Amino acid sequence: MRQRSSHSLARLLVVGMVIGGAAMMLPTAANAEAGGVNIRSPHSGDRSMQLDVHAGFSHFGLGVAAGARFSIPIMDNGFVRSINNAVYINFGGDFYWVKHGSDYSPAVGIPITLNWEFTFSRTWSLFAELGVNVYLHPRLFKGDGWDWSPGHWVIGAIGARLHFNDNIALVLRLGNPYSAFGVTFSF
Repeated sequence: MRQRSSHSLARLLVVGMVIGGAAMMLPTAANAEAGGVNIRSPHSGDRSMQLDVHAGFSHFGLGVAAGARFSIPIMDNGFVRSINNAVYINFGGDFYWVKHGSDYSPAVGIPITLNWEFTFSRTWSLFAELGVNVYLHPRLFKGDGWDWSPGHWVIGAIGARLHFNDNIALVLRLGNPYSAFGVTFSF
């Protein structure tokens, strides 16, 4: 029963993300006032570094996760030169409190990802990320030694940011090994 409800929650989050993504692409008055910041206008200048602080739900072991990611731009105008996109390398740390066996235990992840972000307006951006997560399994913290958990070692996610200004945005990330909601600080 628990596994079925977690799959329903995941489906609900994916549907919400698709609807939100579609809504983000609609023209708005804010886009007209944005001084040309849109997906069709390639970025000029430097991109900001980002600090992402987030919390969410782990899909493996059914638990919670919280952490932070630091993003460094490696391509100010990303893989597609004709649109507003950027490529970042992200690294950080995540703390998990997940079900392992009959009880909950801590785990730690050290994610390293490549993040490709598409800026649609001053208000909205979407991103996709893929990478690895050095995962210290709950068995290690219980004194049972090292354990390989392949589901935790691969990170793949899609996400969206709602930008309040040039320095602060809300972020929603849906993916593996967890989905999260948080705040992004740009500097």
